[in-house]
Amino acid sequence: MGRLRLGYTKSRNGCKRCKQRRVKCDENRNGCSACKRHGLLESCSLISGHTNGDLTTTSRAPPLQTPPAQARRLPISKRTKPRPPAQDGSLPPTGEPDAGVVVVPSPADIPEHDPFPYFNKFLSGQPQEDVNWVLDMELMHHFITSTFRTISISSAGDETDRIWQIEVPKQAFAHNVFLLHHILALSSYHLAYLQPERRQMYSLRASHHQSLGVRGMRIALGSITPDNCHALFISASVLFLCALAASSGAEPTVDDLIDVFLLVKGIGSVLQSSDAALRSGPFSRLFLQQGPAEQVNVTLGRVTLALEEFVAGLVESELGAGVRSIIHAEATRLIETIQEARLNTQAPEYRVVAAWPILMSDDFFPLLRQKNPAALALLSYYCVVFHSAELQYWFMKGWPKSVVQDICKTIASPWNQHSAWAQGWINAHAV
Repeated sequence: MGRLRLGYTKSRNGCKRCKQRRVKCDENRNGCSACKRHGLLESCSLISGHTNGDLTTTSRAPPLQTPPAQARRLPISKRTKPRPPAQDGSLPPTGEPDAGVVVVPSPADIPEHDPFPYFNKFLSGQPQEDVNWVLDMELMHHFITSTFRTISISSAGDETDRIWQIEVPKQAFAHNVFLLHHILALSSYHLAYLQPERRQMYSLRASHHQSLGVRGMRIALGSITPDNCHALFISASVLFLCALAASSGAEPTVDDLIDVFLLVKGIGSVLQSSDAALRSGPFSRLFLQQGPAEQVNVTLGRVTLALEEFVAGLVESELGAGVRSIIHAEATRLIETIQEARLNTQAPEYRVVAAWPILMSDDFFPLLRQKNPAALALLSYYCVVFHSAELQYWFMKGWPKSVVQDICKTIASPWNQHSAWAQGWINAHAV
């Protein structure tokens, strides 16, 4: 007896794309659900009024020739099956790579209770099918020939460049579910910055890869291992740069900066358990103390003095004891971060911009969200350091001035004297 098939109706009037993919089409005349799900609704042949999924033409193409019987199917031993990703998001090292296979993490792989809510800000809808591999080759080429040089300023020089140019891509190919997407996103943002006339195209591609990278990273962070922790560390670093580059030149606000803070702090807290492995792994040189920069940074010295005056003034402020304690501790922490960076790195401004959010107290974030004037005043001093770094790094462009302007719109006397000083310093030292 033949197998009974219940509830099945053969699709004969499906759209062209579903026919090509050999999947069942729901034949919705307003656009099938498959095209809608993949973000290709506008190109669905059903919307245009085509029947049977064929484009309207004056002549029909000849039928495809049936291949010889011996060429129709390969023996089972010769067939290539996609290899499932490992728990850390990487493909198994054995066997040949699957040509043309695009690894897209499924939302179903993310647990119902999301332990990483700070990623949500940096997602842009459901991932679409990735078909623009030529552009991605361009992005990879640009990363290994240009973008890698813009990431850090270090006394290690060629050795640091070698890490970003060679070792990071190696890790990206091994962990292509997240790190590869993030470096392609950063490269695309860089091209968007360098070629304003093509900014929209490159920005869209960057957003696409950033979303895929974030999805893969969320899964991998749920199971950190000695093997994937190094790729996750670099991925977190690159995602921080992408988050800044995405809003560069778009007048970001205080809330946008807080979102970046939460991202950096969230990933940093997860990776703390792998600190020893990271410091002894392939990127250990990135953790080495390099000694003070050759030239004294005037901005950092002036901000330190202003912060010390700010801390002294807190004693006489009308803040409640609890809020005063939180802001006093955070201002002291920012001063210590600046001092440590001036002593131990060649790029102290960058170190302060990246490190302070990781060290920031959890109690300080609500004060920023609530637009507490004292908290915003303190943030304005951070923006001055941010501006000093902005002069050297393309992905930071536009952030400090825009955020300080947002602060000045909100903050009231007597705290507005601090934001006014910060705004004046930034305007006076603009390039």
